[in-house]
Amino acid sequence: FDSLMYHRCKPSPLPTKNSFELNPELELVALCSTSDADLLAGVSQSGVIVVYETSPDRGEKFVERFRTKSKNQEGKKYLKIDEQNRLLILASQYSIESFDLAKGEINKFVEKAHLDFISGLALCESKGQILTASVEGTLSFWNSSLKKEASLSTKRITEFFIAPSSEFLLYLFTERKVVDRISLLDRSLSEAVIVEQQPIISLSFDLSPSIVAVGLSVESPTVNVWDIQKRQLLRSFGGLQNRPNFFCFGFADQSILFAQHRCSEIGFWNFGSGLFLKSLKIGGQISSFMLAGREKGKKMLALALEDRKILLLPFTSSL
Repeated sequence: FDSLMYHRCKPSPLPTKNSFELNPELELVALCSTSDADLLAGVSQSGVIVVYETSPDRGEKFVERFRTKSKNQEGKKYLKIDEQNRLLILASQYSIESFDLAKGEINKFVEKAHLDFISGLALCESKGQILTASVEGTLSFWNSSLKKEASLSTKRITEFFIAPSSEFLLYLFTERKVVDRISLLDRSLSEAVIVEQQPIISLSFDLSPSIVAVGLSVESPTVNVWDIQKRQLLRSFGGLQNRPNFFCFGFADQSILFAQHRCSEIGFWNFGSGLFLKSLKIGGQISSFMLAGREKGKKMLALALEDRKILLLPFTSSL
């Protein structure tokens, strides 16, 4: 009853119409932000990186533009901001490189970071480490100077995700139906913490590191939420009328679950009640999107559109 009253009475923090646009004049394929959402970066498929200050109070401010040293621009790109060292980290193909946000210049470039395609990039903030994975089954640990400190042999990783606590990571492999867990404290492996019958498109952590949502590649739109400590399926979300196209999805203030569906809409669910709330139509085709910022009251949806714009939608406590 307490749970029911909480979710019936508490306003839902859906994004408002108080949005604003950035104009990088590029179609961006990956986005990242700082924890306070005041700095946003994106990278194009051609290897151009743009960085903006994005505080709604001050309006947009272009900060910097970088270009990768990598000669081959094919394949997926991964971008992260190292807030402790004021670095921007880019991984693509076989290479990894860092850019100094304070000096506005490239910091370090490692052309052959892996023997096969890089399939993931994450920051372990508690240890000050950068993690990369490769489809050949190697997980590498780097310091902020991009000097490799350790490597771990695993299964063929197709994608991996680090927990908000930085204590462990989850990864997908082969047919993408099973998720394994690796502790970053003792490097121990826990197999099959999530098992699905359909391929997993993407994965997102809640603010609690044990609650994980996965989007499935099925005709009927489905997001399953798991407790990976208990290896238990908690809830399935539906309500969309079309097959989803999940670039990513996530939680906002522990009460809203959102996912992209079709090419220009995002759906929202109340996480407590499981009810589908609404669809938000975007005035353009979405090429990538993310929940920017982790601090309470400083979250916004950042959407990169195919017409070379970034749309920012701050979350609010009112519908």
